[in-house]
Amino acid sequence: MMDLVPLLEARRDRPNEQAALVTVVEVIGSAFRRPGARMLVFEDGSWQGAVSSGCLESDLAERARRVIATGDPELADYELGDMEEPVWGLGMGCPGNVRALLTPFGDEDIGLLTELEDPQQEGILVTLFALREEKDWRAPSAVERWQKHIPLPLPEKAVPFPDSAAESLHEVIAGIGGRSEAQVVEVEWEGGIGKVLLEHIRPHPRLLIHGAGPGSAVLAALGNTLGWKVTVADHRPDRLQPAAFPDTRLVICHDVANEVPALDHPDRTAVVVMTHHWERDRALLERYLPDRPRYLGLMSSRSRRDDLLEELSEEQRVRTEGILHSPMGLDLGAERPEEMALATAAEIQAVLRDASGGRLRDREGPVHRRD
Repeated sequence: MMDLVPLLEARRDRPNEQAALVTVVEVIGSAFRRPGARMLVFEDGSWQGAVSSGCLESDLAERARRVIATGDPELADYELGDMEEPVWGLGMGCPGNVRALLTPFGDEDIGLLTELEDPQQEGILVTLFALREEKDWRAPSAVERWQKHIPLPLPEKAVPFPDSAAESLHEVIAGIGGRSEAQVVEVEWEGGIGKVLLEHIRPHPRLLIHGAGPGSAVLAALGNTLGWKVTVADHRPDRLQPAAFPDTRLVICHDVANEVPALDHPDRTAVVVMTHHWERDRALLERYLPDRPRYLGLMSSRSRRDDLLEELSEEQRVRTEGILHSPMGLDLGAERPEEMALATAAEIQAVLRDASGGRLRDREGPVHRRD
C-alpha cells in the first residue's frame, strides 16, 4: 500500500482535475507488479505511479480517460505472453496475464485511501472488482462497486458487506492470518458470483537510527525512499541538521534511559545502533532488547560485539537471539559508509519481508512471493 503516498500527494497537487485510479487486481503467471499496484491518471492523460515495467501505462492512461469521461469503471486484461500478437509491437514475451480495474477517483475514494496513507493498525482493504456475467467477468457498475477497509482484529459481528457476501467474506478474512500478499477470492452473492481483492494493510515500517555519523544520512534517505518512517537520534545537536536529513524526524537524545524514542510497532521496526560509543551502545541494547524490535542492528566488529554482549545479563543475551544483526548488512563487498548503508538497508528489507537476501537467479520458484 506504499504506492498510495505519492498518488495521494499528486492528487492533492491537482485538486481541481478529474482523475481515475488504476489498480492491478489479478495476475496469473509472471508480471512486473503484483495485485495491489496502482497508478493515478488525470484527465489530460498524465499519470503518477507504475503498474508494469513501462509497457502498460500508456494504454491504461487512454482507457482511464474514457473512465473519467463516462464515470463507468472498466476492467482491462492483458496477455503479456502472447507472442503471436505482441503487445503494441513490443513482443514482451512475459508468461503472465494482468487484469486491472479502472475507476473514477472521487471524494469518497480519496477519503478512504487517505485513512490508509499512514495506517496505525492492521486491517484488510476489500475491493469488489469483477462480477460474473454468464461465462465472462465484467467490471461492477458505478452503483455496484464498493471498497471497504476492515480493521483487524475482526469485530465479532459479520463485516458490513452487501447481501449474502458478508458471512463468507468474514470467514475468508478471518482465515488470512499472517499472510502479507494480496489475495483474490471469489464470493457468492444471491444470484451471482463476484471477485474481490484482499490487501493486508500494516503500519509502515519504522527505521530508528541512533548515531548521526558517516552513512546515517544515506541510510535515512534509503529508508525514506522505501516508504519507511525514519527517525535519527543523537546526543549532539550539531549533528542533527535538517538539511542532511530531509523528511526525517530528528531527536536529541542525551539520556538513553528516558529520552530514546518509544517503539509503537516493534514488529515493524528496525533499530540501528551506530553511535561508535561503548557505553551508549551497551545502554541502547539494554533499552531496546525488552521491546524485541524486528531488526536490531549494531555497527561493530565481531570481537567488539562479543565483548559488549559479555557486559549484558544472561537474560539479555538470550533476548538478542534472532533479532541482533552485528556486523550489520548483507555481503555486498561494502567498504565506504555509503556502501555500508546500502548493505544495511538491504538486510533490513530482507528481514521485514522474511526473505533470504540471496540472489534471485538462485531462487527456486517464482521471483514474487505468492504465499
